[in-house]
Amino acid sequence: MLILSCSFVKELLTVLLNVDTIHDGGNYRVKDKEKAQIFQALCASGTSTRREITVSLGFRPITVSRIVKELIEDRIITEGEPKMRSGKGRPEVELFPNYQRLSAVSLTVVSREIRGFLLNLNGEIISSAFISVPRESANSNIVNKIKGIIMTLLEVLPGDSELAGIGASLPGTVNTGEGQWISSSRWPELNNIPLSAVLSEYAVPVYLYRSLDPELEYQLYKNSDYRKGGTLLFHWGYGIGSAFAWKGKVLKSTLGRFGEIGHWQIVPESKKRCSCGSYGCLETEAALWAVLPELRKAYPEAPEDEPEFTNFIKEKDITGLEVIDNALGYVSLSLGNLYKVFYPDRILLLGPFISNGSILESLKQGFSRSIPEYTRSPIEFTVVDGSGGAAQGSVYYIFRKALKHLLKTRVNV
Repeated sequence: MLILSCSFVKELLTVLLNVDTIHDGGNYRVKDKEKAQIFQALCASGTSTRREITVSLGFRPITVSRIVKELIEDRIITEGEPKMRSGKGRPEVELFPNYQRLSAVSLTVVSREIRGFLLNLNGEIISSAFISVPRESANSNIVNKIKGIIMTLLEVLPGDSELAGIGASLPGTVNTGEGQWISSSRWPELNNIPLSAVLSEYAVPVYLYRSLDPELEYQLYKNSDYRKGGTLLFHWGYGIGSAFAWKGKVLKSTLGRFGEIGHWQIVPESKKRCSCGSYGCLETEAALWAVLPELRKAYPEAPEDEPEFTNFIKEKDITGLEVIDNALGYVSLSLGNLYKVFYPDRILLLGPFISNGSILESLKQGFSRSIPEYTRSPIEFTVVDGSGGAAQGSVYYIFRKALKHLLKTRVNV
C-alpha cells in the first residue's frame, strides 16, 4: 500500500550553511567565490537588498549588481517588491533565495518500509511516499516499489523546479562505487540490484549510501564540533549498527559494509538464527525484530515500525522485562567493545530504544562498567533525532554539485 503525504516542513538544509565554501578544494576564480558568498548571504538572511549585501560583504556595488543579475537569470534568486529606505533615496528591491530552483528525491528504509521524499534546496519536504515491502520480495518487486515511489513524487515536482538527482540510504551491503544494492537481511531474496543503472531512466545522478553513513554525514554538517577527532554513531532499533567518522570523514570499506556491530556473534552456541543467516548475532538478542515476539506477550500492541515503536516505548515502562534486561546487557557490552576499537571522542545515540529514559540510563551505566576506568570521564553521549538525517544526508552532495555549477560566474575575466 502506497501512503502519500504532502507537507512543507521547513528545516534549513545543511548544504546552505556553507555554500560559501562550495568552490574550495578545486580550481575556481575569485568571482566564483564572490557569487557563492552572495548567495550564502541571502540564504542566511532570508531576504536582503543589493545595498545591504554590498555593506555586509564589503564588495563593490558594481560587483554585487553583476552577480545578482546572473543569479536572477539563473533563477537561483528572485526579486520582490521595492522596499522604502529610511530618509531620502529611491526604494530598494528585496531579493529572496529561490529554494524551488532545485529538487531531489531521497529514498530511505525504516523496518521493511521504503520511504521516499521530494525535497527542495532548503530541505523542505514537498511530498513524501511510503510503501511496505514484504519480507519475501525479490529484486523485481523491490525495484517496482522503488520506481512507483519515485514516479509518485515526480508527479508533484513543481513545474519551475529542476530535479537534481536521486539519493538512496539503504540497509545491508551497498557497493556505492558500482551503484549496486547487493543484499539486505530484511529481504533475503534481494540479490545484487544494479540500482543506479535501473534508475538511469530518470536521466539524473543517482547516489547510493549505506544506511547510517548519510545520517552521520548529516550530523557532521550540522555540528562543526563533531568534525573534530572521532565521532561514533550507534543505532539501536529494528536493526543494530554503527558508523564512524574521523576528523569529519566517514570511514567506509570496499565491501559495502562497515560497523556491523549487530552481526557480531555474541552467543556462539545459540540456536537463534539471525536475519543475516548466521547464529547468535547481537541482533538475535537485542534488535527490535528479535525481541518483539517476547515483548508482545506483555504488550500485544507493541508495533514493529520504528517511529511507532518510539512513541510506544516512551509511554510504556518495559524495563524489568527479562527480554529487555538481556538485550541491555548484550548491547552495553557490545557498545563498550566497539568503543575500545575506535576510542571516539563522542558517541551519538540513535533509535527507538534510546528514546526511553530508563533504557538510556541503563545503557550508559552498563557501557561505563564495560570500559577501562581511565577512559570514562571524557566520553560525550548525545541522543540525536533520526527523523530526517538520512533523508537530507543522502541528497547533500546532489544539491552541492548542482549548486557548484550554478554558482560559477559567467564573466570570463
